[in-house]
Amino acid sequence: MEDRTDALLASALGLEQDELDELDYRLDSNESDDGLVYGYIVTVADGNDPELLSKIKGLEGDTVRLDA
Repeated sequence: MEDRTDALLASALGLEQDELDELDYRLDSNESDDGLVYGYIVTVADGNDPELLSKIKGLEGDTVRLDA
Protein backbone atom coordinates (compact mmCIF):
# COMPACT_ATOMS: atom_id res chain seq x y z
CA MET A 1 0.00 0.00 0.00
CA GLU A 2 2.82 2.42 0.88
CA ASP A 3 4.51 1.85 -2.50
CA ARG A 4 1.27 2.69 -4.32
CA THR A 5 0.77 5.81 -2.20
CA ASP A 6 4.34 6.93 -2.91
CA ALA A 7 3.86 6.31 -6.64
CA LEU A 8 0.65 8.36 -6.67
CA LEU A 9 2.27 11.16 -4.71
CA ALA A 10 5.31 11.21 -7.00
CA SER A 11 3.03 11.41 -10.03
CA ALA A 12 0.92 14.21 -8.49
CA LEU A 13 4.08 16.21 -7.80
CA GLY A 14 5.54 15.59 -11.26
CA LEU A 15 8.44 13.56 -9.90
CA GLU A 16 9.86 10.11 -10.53
CA GLN A 17 9.71 7.63 -7.65
CA ASP A 18 13.45 7.88 -7.00
CA GLU A 19 13.20 11.69 -6.90
CA LEU A 20 10.44 11.48 -4.30
CA ASP A 21 12.69 9.18 -2.27
CA GLU A 22 15.32 11.95 -2.20
CA LEU A 23 12.83 14.60 -1.09
CA ASP A 24 12.57 15.56 2.58
CA TYR A 25 8.86 16.34 3.06
CA ARG A 26 5.84 15.99 5.34
CA LEU A 27 2.40 14.90 4.13
CA ASP A 28 -0.65 16.10 6.07
CA SER A 29 -4.34 15.76 5.35
CA ASN A 30 -6.78 18.67 5.27
CA GLU A 31 -9.89 17.20 6.85
CA SER A 32 -13.07 18.14 8.64
CA ASP A 33 -13.72 17.47 12.32
CA ASP A 34 -15.65 14.33 11.36
CA GLY A 35 -12.78 12.92 9.28
CA LEU A 36 -13.85 13.90 5.75
CA VAL A 37 -10.64 14.44 3.76
CA TYR A 38 -10.72 17.51 1.51
CA GLY A 39 -7.17 17.18 0.27
CA TYR A 40 -3.53 16.89 1.24
CA ILE A 41 -0.76 19.33 2.00
CA VAL A 42 2.84 18.47 1.15
CA THR A 43 5.40 20.58 2.98
CA VAL A 44 9.01 20.36 1.84
CA ALA A 45 11.80 20.87 4.34
CA ASP A 46 14.65 23.35 4.06
CA GLY A 47 17.80 21.91 2.56
CA ASN A 48 16.25 20.02 -0.37
CA ASP A 49 18.06 20.17 -3.70
CA PRO A 50 16.84 23.33 -5.53
CA GLU A 51 16.91 21.45 -8.85
CA LEU A 52 14.58 18.82 -7.40
CA LEU A 53 12.28 21.49 -5.96
CA SER A 54 12.05 23.18 -9.38
CA LYS A 55 10.47 20.00 -10.78
CA ILE A 56 7.58 19.94 -8.30
CA LYS A 57 4.27 20.94 -9.86
CA GLY A 58 2.31 23.49 -7.86
CA LEU A 59 5.00 24.28 -5.31
CA GLU A 60 4.25 27.63 -3.67
CA GLY A 61 6.87 28.58 -1.13
CA ASP A 62 7.38 25.32 0.71
CA THR A 63 3.93 23.76 0.17
CA VAL A 64 1.84 21.99 -2.43
CA ARG A 65 -1.90 21.48 -2.00
CA LEU A 66 -3.38 18.35 -3.58
CA ASP A 67 -7.02 17.42 -4.07
CA ALA A 68 -8.26 14.27 -2.35
